[in-house]
Amino acid sequence: MKKAVPWVALFVLMLSVTVLMLRPTPSAGSFNLEEFARLPVMMDGRVQPIESAARSALLRIRQTPTLPVEGGRTLQSTEWLLEALVKPHVADGRAIFPVEDPDLHRDVDPASGAVSGVRYYSFNQLAPKLEDIRKRGEELSELRAEDRRAAERPVLTLLEALVS
Repeated sequence: MKKAVPWVALFVLMLSVTVLMLRPTPSAGSFNLEEFARLPVMMDGRVQPIESAARSALLRIRQTPTLPVEGGRTLQSTEWLLEALVKPHVADGRAIFPVEDPDLHRDVDPASGAVSGVRYYSFNQLAPKLEDIRKRGEELSELRAEDRRAAERPVLTLLEALVS
């Protein structure tokens, strides 16, 4: 038994070194998303991992925890937040803001005609209409909730998503 202990220790050591060597490492030009996702941030009055803050923000804006992008790929919430921080010109072109209101569809994209249901727009598409959306949202927010029509609620939802 005493003769086997050093061999077992050597085997465990070699196994752990092998596992560490085979672990995928990010390339020199990319970010380590796992480590970034664990960074602590203060949000909603408490300290939480940046992954939780990113997921919460994406859910608040888009109502989904991931963002579909071209090529059938999806961005996780942490990837989306990192892109928004380091490549805002790319992130501003992503269709992230849901619009349900047919009037807003016509305002943002006059060529779309009569569109019903939810359609997603990028910040770049909404930016020219931002002041109109803000004014319309302020007018609606002055009304009591029970005085608003169901068709007007999506405007306030969009305004909240754009501001957050």
